[in-house]
Amino acid sequence: AFTGSPVTQMRLFDAINPDSISTGGVLRTGTWTRGFSSPDVALNPVSGFTYFVYEKTYNFPNPISYEPSDLETTFPRLNADSSLVTEYFPFSTYSGRPLSPAWTVSKDPILAYRFAAENASNQLVDISYPLNPGINLIGNPLMTHLDFNELYNNIDNMGVISNKVKFWNGTTFTTYVAGMDLAMAVSSSDNTDNIIPPMQAFFVESPTGGTLHFDLDNDFVANNTMNLRGTSVNPCVLRIESDNGVYKSSTALARRENAKNYFDKADAFKLFTQVKNVPEVYTLEGDVALDINQFEEFPYTVPLCIKSDALGTVSLKFSGVETFGDEVTLELINAKTGEVVDLREENNYRYEIDAEKDEGSLFLSFRKASVITDNKMIGLDHNIQIFDADNQKIRVISAPNDPIKQVIVININGRIVHDYCVEKTSTVDIPVAQSKNIYLVQVLTENNTRIGKVLVK
Repeated sequence: AFTGSPVTQMRLFDAINPDSISTGGVLRTGTWTRGFSSPDVALNPVSGFTYFVYEKTYNFPNPISYEPSDLETTFPRLNADSSLVTEYFPFSTYSGRPLSPAWTVSKDPILAYRFAAENASNQLVDISYPLNPGINLIGNPLMTHLDFNELYNNIDNMGVISNKVKFWNGTTFTTYVAGMDLAMAVSSSDNTDNIIPPMQAFFVESPTGGTLHFDLDNDFVANNTMNLRGTSVNPCVLRIESDNGVYKSSTALARRENAKNYFDKADAFKLFTQVKNVPEVYTLEGDVALDINQFEEFPYTVPLCIKSDALGTVSLKFSGVETFGDEVTLELINAKTGEVVDLREENNYRYEIDAEKDEGSLFLSFRKASVITDNKMIGLDHNIQIFDADNQKIRVISAPNDPIKQVIVININGRIVHDYCVEKTSTVDIPVAQSKNIYLVQVLTENNTRIGKVLVK
């Protein structure tokens, strides 16, 4: 805390709280430490951390107040004469009171009190940062904008980090994907982009560890905005935002050439927040929770899942349906109720979460057909028959001139138990493991779709 300024805290990610080291420390894996005030933490250049600024103020010598203040916090921290600050007051994270006496701070950049990247000779040079395998929180080391596309395209970096960068927005994480298609795949509804402002910390994934290189000549750009957001619309990207009235989360599905209809390096895994009642929305491919899910071939059906400690109603908003073109049908399937929502006609859906990890109830279906089915006609014949056959089988029959392409069978618990892709056939028999159960069956043909419930006797 500085005299007259708001109370501030720093927090590290995936680390031990420096204030608790003397008592053995508690490692916070995959989340933030509590706020700490220790002045002895070495923040090496490019180390990332969070800087929390609170409304609580201690306008010395006045008492603590929770009233909003018009005071500003700036980086690098300067005195009134524009010289760098050389002393500050540590504070109590319990009361917010500054502690005496003031601490004198070094301008040594290794101790990171300057929030600048000059070397010992006050010269800017290319910077290298050691990476651990897995998630690494790093920061833009210069007071200028960093272009993540250029950082990733550095041949020395492509082998040590994935093409995904994640940002923390205060309650949850958003993802940007670079690589073959630099405009592709945004998980956030406010369109996270590749330009990273000064002092912005972000997450990269390193498969094996190594060294991340920052090229001063090529990786940084002049940018007169401080925004991480853009307004561009990418083709074939469906964005989904969940909102429980307090917190929001987002995910995205994108159609991209050379992607796979299963988990691969084109996808980005979901990094979950530690804020328990955020309605984290994601898709599930195999056993992997995805923040960004990229696929290529139609038809494609995938579970849409929500994880939250706050059970109850959540609003789901779908945007970008129109980017897939008129020939593609996008539907939301509720396996609990049998509802099928045409997302071209309705882009909002209210859903009741009844489990902290709600997986297997909602599904998204993408299909490309020459005839787009009228949602009001779903459940009628459409020349597609779904019924219980003998010997614990579900039989599907379509018209000879409209062959079956895919049959998806979902059990009463909302799990996909069969996903059959077939060619040029009008009859499919699907064995099921358990009799006397109800199954939801989705049939996709060349021109139509039908979803129906079947009781297998």
